[in-house]
Formats: sequence, C-alpha cells, structure tokens
Amino acid sequence: MKTQLSADTYDIVVIGAGFAGFYTAQELSRARYKVALLEIGDGLLGKTSSSYNECYKLHTGVHYAGHPQTAIQCLKDSVKFAREFPEYILGYEDDTLPWRHGRHYLMSNSLFDEETIKKTCSLLQKTYAELVQQDPANKVFGEPAHFIRYLKASEYPYVAKTIAQPDMPNENADAHVILGIETPESQINIVKLRRYAEREISHFDQLTFATQHEVKNIQFAPDSLDYQVEAYDWLEGKTNIIRTKGVVNCAWQNIETLDRGLGYYVPDGRLVRLKVSLLVCLPEILRLINTCIFFAGPHCSVTNLGDGTAVITYEPATNVGHYMAGEIPSQADARLADIIGQELRPHEGKGKALADAIMEGAARYIPALKGATVKEVRLGYVKIFTSSKETYTIFDKASPIHRRPEDGVEQKGLCYISHSGMKMTYTRNNAIKVREIMDRHFILRRSLEHLPGVVKRGCA
Repeated sequence: MKTQLSADTYDIVVIGAGFAGFYTAQELSRARYKVALLEIGDGLLGKTSSSYNECYKLHTGVHYAGHPQTAIQCLKDSVKFAREFPEYILGYEDDTLPWRHGRHYLMSNSLFDEETIKKTCSLLQKTYAELVQQDPANKVFGEPAHFIRYLKASEYPYVAKTIAQPDMPNENADAHVILGIETPESQINIVKLRRYAEREISHFDQLTFATQHEVKNIQFAPDSLDYQVEAYDWLEGKTNIIRTKGVVNCAWQNIETLDRGLGYYVPDGRLVRLKVSLLVCLPEILRLINTCIFFAGPHCSVTNLGDGTAVITYEPATNVGHYMAGEIPSQADARLADIIGQELRPHEGKGKALADAIMEGAARYIPALKGATVKEVRLGYVKIFTSSKETYTIFDKASPIHRRPEDGVEQKGLCYISHSGMKMTYTRNNAIKVREIMDRHFILRRSLEHLPGVVKRGCA
C-alpha cells in the first residue's frame, strides 16, 4: 500500500473510508485495479465517518418488523457478515454474554401492533431456519428454534413500569412495554474490525490510501473518458487534481453533492438525517444490560459495548434535523450550522444541551441511566431514500424512515458508481456488486476508446 498520490492516472478513485469505502477499495484491489482511496479523516472507519458514529449492529431484522422486506434483508446480510467475520463480533468467544442477545421492547404506543410484530418475527425465524437448512455454515446465530424468545416482564426489571411520553405528538398518557423480544442480535467490535481493515489494505501494492484529503469537486476530463477529482490535502495545504478512469463515491452524506456537480444527481426527495448519540459510562447496576431498543417508533436505545460503556439514543432529541440530499445543510436549515462541523462537548454549549435532553429522555425508560456519565457526544448521518410525495416524520408508520430496502448502489455514468451503504451489513455484499459493475464498465470503456480508430479506418 502507498500513502502518497502519484501523477499517474488511477483506474478507480474511491471516496470515503467508512465501511462502504473500505470494502469497495478492498474488493477492487483484489481484482487488481489501481485504486486511490481518499479519506477526509485520519484513517479507516475514523471518528469523522458516520460508520464510527453509529451502533454497528448485526441486525436480525426485528428493528424493521413493520417492513418485512427490510427485516429479511437485514437478517440475510447479517448472516453473511457474521459467517465471514465471526471473530469481529463483540464477545464472539462467549455467546452467553448479554451483548450477544439484543432485545426489542414493543411499546404500548408503538406504530405497529403486536400481531404485526409477531408475524414478522415468525417470518424471520422461518427465514433463518431455511438459511441454516441450505447451508449449516449459516448457523451463526445459534439454533433456529431459539432464534426468537419472548420475555417475561420479570426478565427486564430495570425497565420502568410506566414511561412518560411528553415528546410524542398528541400524547399525554404514559406508555409501557407490552412485549419483550430477545434474539441473538449482536454488534461488531469496531476496534478489532478497524485493525483488520488496516492490516488488509496494507497488503495491496496497487492501492494508495490518502488521508486528510477532502474531495471538493469531480469533473469530466477534457477530451477523454476520464474523470478529474479535486481533493484538498489538509496536511500539505494544497489542492491535488487526481485523474482516474472510474469513481466510486462512498462519501455518504456528501455523495449527492459531489454527484450533482457532474449532473449525475437530480434532487429526488431523498433526505439526510442528522443523528446525535451519546457514549456513556454505565452505572454498575447496568453493566450487564442487554443491548436493547424500545420500538416501533421514536423511543430509546442502549447499545452495550461490553466494556462498561454504551451508546445511548433518545429519538425525539437524537434526531436533530434533516436536509435534502445534495444541499448545503447550513443553508437548508440554519439550526444545523450549530451542529455540523462543530466539536460537541458533553459538558458545555450545544453538546451539553443535546446530552441533557437525550439522557433525560432515556432515563424515563431505564431509570438507572440517571447514574450514567456522558463521555462523548457523537454526530452521525442517516440517509433516507424517499420521494417528494412521501411524508418524512419519525412519528408516522408509513414514513420511509421505518424501512431500508435499498442497497444504495447506483450506476450514475460510465465507470461512475455512487455507493450509499444503507446499513453497515449491506456494504460487504455491495462491494462485490460494485466490482462486478466496474468489470462490465471497463470492458465497455475499452470498446469506446477503440471506436475513433475504427471510424477513422472505415472512412479511409
């Protein structure tokens, strides 16, 4: 692996080194493409990437039980991921650990009723059993018979019996849990996976990994089928123009902005949602809490990282705003300027206000969280593929926020692909799809490069 960009033309430039960018660069390098991977931050899966600032769950599908298509896709891709990378599952060596058994608590004011949720749970259990029957190696989440377990109320004594809902529209009454569901849902050990990613890309002599490079613009190269990528080098304080035959845009929240400069994106209603979460130190009484989410709707989640810390969200406060993809967020909504690009400190200013609101809301669900200490305020981005005709709100079960059926791979032009990894577990399979598309595009490109000569000979 190289770290310095060259003046030569690259086969493919990959923009962004989150999960989507890493797996794409890895897959293309294995296929012997000459790749440049550009990252605005200081490394793979870094703190500037949305990949780092999410909860990196291996979704078993229950979270999207109101949309069976998404639920099944989440399960299938999680099985593939866990099968390929079992050692990077948090606590993989002991499947009795509580963070290996995620829980979903269905609320009395859920957007979907109990019958709908149980129907999807049965479908998920059947799907997992079929995957195991097709190939025993797919038994990554234990025995199919134990895939879904409905809990007794006595198994979650830390959950409040009644939960005030002051942030819900037209909601004055308290809510409560009506159904507890446990599955083998786990999360990735992000630290170990980052180390693996660093080792993996270091082996590719065809790959250049340039950090601290912010892509500002992409243009068509004059008199050529190539592209020119304009990237600002924050270490050297200069702009580099990188020539390449192909581009894979994995810049997540900035994908549409870059695509738009080439005319490859016309606003279609898709949105980017800003999501603030907290990294907290758990009180002793909650150190063995199961990772859990209260659903379906804008409630609360706790992701136990297994080291005494957890990631906390409270949706009414976590969802700080959204803007149309391709727009400059601070121009779309002035309130977002106080958040994007700012250092959110947990004990002062805007960061403290967000942390206080999230912790106050989460403690209504799990009162012992009042004893947690906030370590970090994290900002992530969620992309929603929707249309201008749909209503975007976390309070409506028909909202596109409650589904993720798209894989996010879009062919935009010759040897140009946008790769929005809609879920972390989609990105590995997406990378293979990207490489297959690029293989076809490069064959077409070679044909087009020979076309002028063919025409010239035919006219002679």
